[in-house]
Amino acid sequence: MSNKIINTPYLLKGLTFGASGGAANSVVYLSGNDPSLIINPQKIGRSSYRKSDIWKSLKAREIKNGLLDQKDPTQLVFIGETKGANKLYINPQTKKPEYMLHPSAAKAWFKWRDEMNSKGIAYRVSSGYRSSAHQGGLGSGSTVASPGSSPHGVGGALDFGNLYGIVGGVGSPSPNAQGRLSKQYQDIAKAGANHFWYNPWRLADSRGVDEIWHFEYWGPL
Repeated sequence: MSNKIINTPYLLKGLTFGASGGAANSVVYLSGNDPSLIINPQKIGRSSYRKSDIWKSLKAREIKNGLLDQKDPTQLVFIGETKGANKLYINPQTKKPEYMLHPSAAKAWFKWRDEMNSKGIAYRVSSGYRSSAHQGGLGSGSTVASPGSSPHGVGGALDFGNLYGIVGGVGSPSPNAQGRLSKQYQDIAKAGANHFWYNPWRLADSRGVDEIWHFEYWGPL
């Protein structure tokens, strides 16, 4: 059975699911009350991350995506999250792998993290900055960007493993639309928006590929 999601212009209560065309096809009607519309009404992240302040600032310094200097604190800093971190990113102080972000994104992340901790919101970071070598080693697929094109390559993105698990890493719109109804997603996304971190609109609009687990920093430097 194939699923197609249609954005309706009406404000309904939650999501409604209806079948059309018999058993062979179903249509999922996405209401105006989808959490993505409520949490991100300005549709931040509808365009490429190349338009973010972080990407533009690094480009101005002729620093390429995926080739940031891990030893330069004006490019990347460690963020204290370690579970599942790749050995490509070793914190010299702890001698252990640790996730990294651009310093502007990290500053906002610390505030986001503190808000989630204070409210008892469960989260598990599963990806931060990715070097070109790291990105290239992920293979290919609808949810995998090519090296040099990912927001992770400039330290402006985080993935959450607990949200990834809700949809099983699937990028099709239907399971992601349903995943956005989960309390886990809504709690994390609402807190993130308070600090310029968003599940970007282009990955939460029920068109093409959606990723409820992927968040980007769209704030100032």
